[in-house]
Amino acid sequence: MAELYSDLPLNFTPNPNTGDVKPASGEKAVRLALLNLIRTPIGSRPYNPNFGSRVFEYLFKPADPLTEDNLTEDLAYAIRTWEPRVDLISIETNMEDYGIEIIIEYYVKGFSQPQQVSTVINKV
Repeated sequence: MAELYSDLPLNFTPNPNTGDVKPASGEKAVRLALLNLIRTPIGSRPYNPNFGSRVFEYLFKPADPLTEDNLTEDLAYAIRTWEPRVDLISIETNMEDYGIEIIIEYYVKGFSQPQQVSTVINKV
């Protein structure tokens, strides 16, 4: 049996009938945690200033292969450091005029199916 993971969704949307916030569980909880990690700038958490990723530092850097390689390495480091429930398969980054597109393929420990999460960090 796979390990069960759970976490509260960041939007804290309550159930309209009960008013309770339903926790995300399993692979969905890990997916939400990865998105949270990617979207949290390092230094923005008062009691955990090292948590997060450096994605926002790359928004206005030149969109060249070296910069994208550095971004990919920084994301892999953040994931290995802060999300031990994940075994990375690949990270793809695309730096565009509007921002950075990130696609991460991974396995959740205790689950057999590969997962994918994608997000866009906009300059605006």
